[in-house]
Amino acid sequence: MKKSSGIQKIAYLLISISILLVFFALKYAKLSNEVFETNRYVLDTFVTIKIFDTRKNVEKDVKKAFELLSEKENVFDFYSEDSKLEAVNEKLREGSKVRIDDKHLRATIKLALNLARETEGSFDPTIGFLTRAWSFDKGGRLPGRTEIANALKNSGYHKVSFINPDLLNPSGPLMIDLGGIAKGYCLDIAADYLKKKGYRKFLINSVSSTVIFNSLDDEALKVGIEHPRKKGLFAVILAKGGETISTSADNQRFFEFNGKRYHHILDPKSGYPARNFISVTVVARKSAAYTDAISTALFVMGPEKALNFARKNGLKIVALTADGKVILYPRGSWIEIISY
Repeated sequence: MKKSSGIQKIAYLLISISILLVFFALKYAKLSNEVFETNRYVLDTFVTIKIFDTRKNVEKDVKKAFELLSEKENVFDFYSEDSKLEAVNEKLREGSKVRIDDKHLRATIKLALNLARETEGSFDPTIGFLTRAWSFDKGGRLPGRTEIANALKNSGYHKVSFINPDLLNPSGPLMIDLGGIAKGYCLDIAADYLKKKGYRKFLINSVSSTVIFNSLDDEALKVGIEHPRKKGLFAVILAKGGETISTSADNQRFFEFNGKRYHHILDPKSGYPARNFISVTVVARKSAAYTDAISTALFVMGPEKALNFARKNGLKIVALTADGKVILYPRGSWIEIISY
């Protein structure tokens, strides 16, 4: 969640035209007395909040929700020298123990490490040296094999653990990158705030994740998934209240070199971009932090392991492989495939 320059923000504005999760009838305005909707650039992306059961203080409450999101930029920003995560990484690069005082940073790191174990390292937050080597924050570069090998040597979720509730203990130099989970965690914070304020039906959407809450009625909301190679939608999901949706795709951040695409979803085992999928979407009655990380993990796993993981854990997934095949589980009326 690095802070973008003006040029980068303009680029994101253009990219937002082809946003991964496209909402039907989105007008970014107060539509009626019953629906309030607005968006802002925060967390290095565009975030939309849509309230379906408005009340007197809706504008104030939504403003506060965005403020909560903005406050977290200084917590999770992997590229900022002033973030709380960087203060932790400064110690971890030395292989030193570090006490984590910020409750949100501590909770996210703990969840990330748990999911790393659950996915057997397909999602791994300790690949910070590898992330820096690829430099996708600056447009991307192709690191040499020795550089990748050294980065992998200084990574591995099994090399770090909490030895008490807030003391992180590494067994050697490493860096933590929470880019695959932090945005989802932040959306959860905003959603919890709106729930506490009494809102019964709303959605919060970023480029890659969506939180849907609905205790008001049985309406399912349509969420479109953009095709990563073609103009238009790949699929449309009918999402129910309580579900979160996260997509990992190879068109979010990438560069091309000698005719080959190199994207930001790195395989923690090989050190190179994962190649079997071009898009993976996860739908679950879980937190957005969970689906955010798991969509990345499944992308790395590849079709067979991803499908087995979804079955074992009761997840809905729809994915597009590099050779143009659709992976779908379970089959049913929750989704419509548009184009592949």
